[in-house]
Parts: sequence; structure tokens; C-alpha cells
Amino acid sequence: MNCYSKLREELPYALTALVSGLAFGLSAPGWDQWYIAWFAMAPLLVLALRSAEPSQAAFRGFLFGTAYNIMYFAWTHDVQDAFWIGSLSNFPLLVKYSTWIVLSIWQGLLVAIFACIIRALPLNAGWLPSKVEKQWHFPSFICVPLLWCLVVEKLGNMTSLLGIPWSMIQYSQYKQLAILQCASVIGGIGLAALIVLANLILAVVLNNLKPLQFGNWQTLSLHDSSKSKLRVETLLAVLVVIAVPISGSFALQKKKDLDASANLSRVTAGQLRLSEKKHLKVSPEEVERRYLKLSSMSGPGLLVFPEWMFATNLSDGSLFTKLGETAHKNKQSWVAGVLDSKTNAETYHAIVGVREDGKQVPEIYHKNYLVPFCEYIPGWTRDSVIGQLLFFSESINPTPPGESTIVLDLGKHKVGAVMSFENLMPELSAKNSRNGANILANCTNTTWFENSMLSNQMVSFSVMRAVENHRSVVLSTTLGKSTIIDPTGRIVAQAERKEQTTVSALVPLETDVTIFSRWCF
Repeated sequence: MNCYSKLREELPYALTALVSGLAFGLSAPGWDQWYIAWFAMAPLLVLALRSAEPSQAAFRGFLFGTAYNIMYFAWTHDVQDAFWIGSLSNFPLLVKYSTWIVLSIWQGLLVAIFACIIRALPLNAGWLPSKVEKQWHFPSFICVPLLWCLVVEKLGNMTSLLGIPWSMIQYSQYKQLAILQCASVIGGIGLAALIVLANLILAVVLNNLKPLQFGNWQTLSLHDSSKSKLRVETLLAVLVVIAVPISGSFALQKKKDLDASANLSRVTAGQLRLSEKKHLKVSPEEVERRYLKLSSMSGPGLLVFPEWMFATNLSDGSLFTKLGETAHKNKQSWVAGVLDSKTNAETYHAIVGVREDGKQVPEIYHKNYLVPFCEYIPGWTRDSVIGQLLFFSESINPTPPGESTIVLDLGKHKVGAVMSFENLMPELSAKNSRNGANILANCTNTTWFENSMLSNQMVSFSVMRAVENHRSVVLSTTLGKSTIIDPTGRIVAQAERKEQTTVSALVPLETDVTIFSRWCF
């Protein structure tokens, strides 16, 4: 068979992979078609397991994964031009679309690796390994979800590999409270495994429907020892999936009864409605005046302000004396994103705490995880010839990462604070919870994305961290949507985008350590 014939034969399967990947992408926060996540991956699994060889499965997986991420990363169109640095700023439209495609392809490659592995492994359609003709077959109902979590969620998105675990499938469920409750035990990554399992069940069922058994589509590369055993194994898998929302509903009712008698505390998120363009036109003094005005509009309690609340260094003692006086006057404790410099003159993205008595918390949190090519340029890129041409590296002021988490002791409130996309790192919030945080906060600068579905995705990350650790979360952003979330993942208060306001709510301050918080490292 010549190359043209092979391509023509593969075309229907390639189109199926692309279309199903685009459909799967509609489950992403912002598109909010959450239910699609529970069945739209099934075509990928069928395509991969019915491939003639692992390389063909990888190709189909790549098409599916890239199409899925094209939908998920659609917000990159809305990055403001002022964001780009060096010579990249001369071609903002080109850079936006290039970033969109590169991110989608990078994540698509991880799905390709996943598809290749599940096709290469000898698998059976069940929960237990089986030996057939002297060869062991691994249980697909365990291995396939586990491989997705390992390849796509963990190893492929390690920060040391410049991975950004943004488009993870579990965040599609951020509004489904009954389903989410399992995250306090198995985490968001366990929920991702459950979604993959549900899709695998559908793939196995479809494989055994006679109307679909034709041509090269007759069988999956899954060994079935018997039809009766397959039915029992599949039924057990269905019961596992169904048990999650049922048990979650009971857990919600139990937590509702407990929270009714809980000690509630007032928390507030501040939002200034400044975009990058407006920031350039507003003086630091005006920004300060507006934030202080917002604080005077808020009642007593914990007040959280976003990353870059002030583009002012902590070394400016006069400013932070004023902040302490205002906090004391309004009977508030503050958490705010600022800048901090050490003696070596390196400037950190930082979070500072101010107690109700006006005194600053001695410990200062320095942002641990920086966005590659945005908040820092990796040295191997910056120092290369291409880096010199693209970024003019001599004009870049590198921002160093922090090295540890900090729980800000504000008296009644023990705040585990993170910044921006650090909400994607479940280990940070889990560590803060283990170290005594009774509330979590995220200080985020969203000025780079003036019109964007990214806001919904940032909220979805915060919801997952709330449920995993059974902690209330305060998400404070510059442009929206600033949100307050209770320990069950319920959104109890939220500001609209581009609104200068504060949002407040009474939330419980929890101190228990969930199973997930204990084992997440």
C-alpha cells in the first residue's frame, strides 16, 4: 500500500480525533460544558486501542490532545500587547497565535505519549491482571487512568520541564459540588483518573456493540477472557463512577450541618479594575488611593488584595506604615501582593501580611513558581543567539523564585497564601494546610488578560484547592473575577469582571487536615 493510500485510509480516523478533541475542549472552564468530559474522551481511547501499531495511536492522540488544548487555551488571544517584551512586542498578533499553537502542541504531545503507551502495553478489560498464552495482561481499568495521571498530569507537566499543568481535565467539574467532594481524599488528580475511567467504560461498551464492529474497527487491543467476566468487571467500574457523586451528596449534607454551627469569619477580596493599559496611565499614588478607598468600604475582618497591589518595594517604609495605620483604623488584617528585595538587590514577587493592630507579619512569602517566558526567561534561552534576538536579554530584570511556603499568622486568621498560577500547584496549598493554615488566599494579577475566559479557569483552580484541603479560599484579582469559596467548593461571593469593588462573605475557618492534604507532597 503506497503512502497516499495509507493517508486516505487514515483520514476518517484523524478527523474523528480532531473533532472529538475539539468537543472535549468544550468541557473546559469558560466553555463550561462540564458533562462532555465524561464521554468525549472515549473516541480517543477507541482510536488508540484500535490502532494497528503504537505510532499510529500516538498520531491520533496528538491530534486529539492538540485540538482539546486549542479550545482550552483560547484565552491567549486576549493577552494585551503591553505584555510582550523585547522584539516580541513588535509582532503582538503573531506572538499571540504562536503562543496559542505552541502551548496546544506541547500538551498534545503528552496525550500522544499516553496513547502510544496504552497501545503498546498488553491490557485486558478488567480490574485484575491476567495471563494469556504465557503473557501477562495488565488491568486497563487501573492502568489507563493511572497512565493519564502519570504522563499528562505529573511527569509531562513538571515545572523543571517548563510544564504548566493548566489544561487538566479535572477542572471541568468545578461547579459540580457532589462530584468534587471526592477531591478531599483523592485530589483533583484522582478526579481526572475517574473521568478517564468513565470514558474507558464507554469505549469498552461501544466496542461490544455489534453495529460498530466493522472493517478495521472490530476489536480493541484489550484481551477479554470471557463475556460474563467482562460484564462483571465493567459493572464494577460503573458502580465506582456512580458512587462518587452519591457519596459526595451525603458529604455535602454532613458538611452543611457542621458548618451551620461553625465559627464563621468575615473575609473580603479587593478588585481595582485596572487593566495593563490603564495601569500605564494611572500614577502609583492614585493606585494607592484607590486601594485604601476600597479598604474603607469594607468591614472588619480579613482583607485580601491582589498581586502587585502596589508596584512598591517593602523597603519603602513610609507606604507600609500607612497601610498598617489604615488596617488598624478599619479593624482589618491584610494580605497583599507587593515587591520585596534582599540585600543582593534581587526583586521578588511577594505577599505580605498586616495584622489588625497595624503591625506587619515578619515572615514574607516569595513566589515559588514563576511562569516560564513570562515572569522569567530560562537562562539557556536568554543567553542563546535566539534569546538575544527575541528578548534583548540585557534589558531583562530576572525575577528569582522563592524557596518555601509561608503561613501568615494574622491572629484569628492563619493564611496560606500563593500567587497567580501557583494555584495550579496542589502541593503548595496542601503544605500550607498541614502547616496550620485555616484559610487559603490567592493574590493574582489578571491585568494581562482584559477580555478572557481565563478568569473562569483561575476560579476553577481555586475551587479545587478549597475542596482538596477543606479550606475556604479567597481569590483576589486586579481585573476579575475575584471570588470567595467555602470549604466544599461552593462559590459564596464573586465580583464581575472589570468592576472596581470588594466582595465579602462569612466563611468557616477549618483546621482539619484532609486525607489528600496529608499525602500530597
